[in-house]
Amino acid sequence: MVAPDQQNGANEVARVTSKDGRIAIQAWTREGGVERMFKVTNEHVPPPSGVPTPFEWGDEAKAKSLLSPAFKNY
Repeated sequence: MVAPDQQNGANEVARVTSKDGRIAIQAWTREGGVERMFKVTNEHVPPPSGVPTPFEWGDEAKAKSLLSPAFKNY
């Protein structure tokens, strides 16, 4: 979720998951309390540039877009 290269992270999840394995993801969402906390802290300390937001893993469509190509390779 906080990896600077999210696609690489998804690829690693696919690599270490057994052929018949399952994965479960618990991730921050933009609607949760962590997002509200980051909105406050970002006013004082901006997020690093060039690093994708970890909240994308909390979006089902984005998570699928990262994981689908990763699992096709295995």
